[in-house]
Amino acid sequence: MISEKSRRARVSAIAALGRGNVIGGPDGGMPWRIPEDSRRFRRITMGHPVIMGRVTFAEFEKPLDGRLNIVVTRNRSFAAPEGCVVTHSLSDALAYAHERDHEEIFIGGGEFIYREALDHCNRLYLTLINADFDGQARFPDYSGFGTEIERSSHDDGTYQYDFVTLEEPPLLPGP
Repeated sequence: MISEKSRRARVSAIAALGRGNVIGGPDGGMPWRIPEDSRRFRRITMGHPVIMGRVTFAEFEKPLDGRLNIVVTRNRSFAAPEGCVVTHSLSDALAYAHERDHEEIFIGGGEFIYREALDHCNRLYLTLINADFDGQARFPDYSGFGTEIERSSHDDGTYQYDFVTLEEPPLLPGP
């Protein structure tokens, strides 16, 4: 039997993380600014659905252009601006994105969405920042996730970081 993962669109998480998997500062938002990481995020996610929690969506300040923005929130009265779809669970968000027949669906955070979504992911696009940051929000442990298929190292004068892509092998039908 072919699994749901192999029949449907690829589900990928995309995140930048400091040492200790820190993804958010003490006051919310990312505690760094790396323009090349922002350009990579835009390039990779352009034209695809991006699923994110309400707090993460608020950090972007407006819908991501050129992408289907799917906001997950428990707040039933949350009204997203035009260009966004609101769902109340990750499973509803994934179902909505799969119905749109996209090749790849992105999980864009935050901490709780990443944690719930990791088991659904086939690929991780990570920016691993070689620095310590003060923050409570963390990306889940991904140490057992797939195989590294790409890595490039960078230094922008402020931070040293690696762009890393991990992928799980496709599940093949049994005999």
